[in-house]
Amino acid sequence: ARRDMSVRLAAICRALARIGTKQSVPALAELLGDEQTAPIARYALDRIPGPEAGETLRKALPRATGAVRLEIIASLGSRRHREAVGDLLAILRGGDAKAATAATWALAAIGDPAAVDPILATRAVPVDVLLTLAARLTADGHADAARKVYARLESSESDHVQAAVLE
Repeated sequence: ARRDMSVRLAAICRALARIGTKQSVPALAELLGDEQTAPIARYALDRIPGPEAGETLRKALPRATGAVRLEIIASLGSRRHREAVGDLLAILRGGDAKAATAATWALAAIGDPAAVDPILATRAVPVDVLLTLAARLTADGHADAARKVYARLESSESDHVQAAVLE
């Protein structure tokens, strides 16, 4: 019976990922609290437009653990949920290496200038993170912040990085 319910909930969440609206968010928020249904609820929330879904994911972050926590962090980045920047910066500075790496990627995807110095202060930041961050900052009109990131990239030996910096 539990398996049948899980299969039905998964089908409903997949449908909500395609057609869900802000009215779907409260029901999905409840599913985030259960480790069995959290992954599929997160999947649906990631795809529902509007700030309500992003805010629900942000609020679920403190109690999320393991893979679900990493997925929520990724969703906040892919949604470019700026309200999560403070939460993600706290994770970046925290002791969980996997979560910090996920937060770095999410912060780069969001492209908030407040993330530049903390990301640049991180030891081994992947070049792709820096390229993503610089591109987002440039596209959003944050030229001074983007220049700081490009300055860090200029020291790279990689040909593809040099080509991106020159663009």
